[in-house]
Amino acid sequence: MNLKRIRKKIDRIDRRILRELNQRFKLARKTRAYKTRVSDPERERMILEQIKKQVTRYSEIRKEFALGLFDFILSESRRIQKEKNTRRTP
Repeated sequence: MNLKRIRKKIDRIDRRILRELNQRFKLARKTRAYKTRVSDPERERMILEQIKKQVTRYSEIRKEFALGLFDFILSESRRIQKEKNTRRTP
């Protein structure tokens, strides 16, 4: 495998990551209709605990990185849920 092919694969993975994050945030927005408040510390704690367990399966991902990443994702999910029913246009 050469550098060009490796980078092409990385680019495809990056696009998949963005698609999945976009889908996750759409679902997070929908959850707001079922919640009395945006913040759900128990749910967030459960998610981070799951990440701690799952990250051990992946040799290249440090636990601290994964937890920081998901903390950031959860923060963005809260921000999205706080928005009024406006949608960002691409």
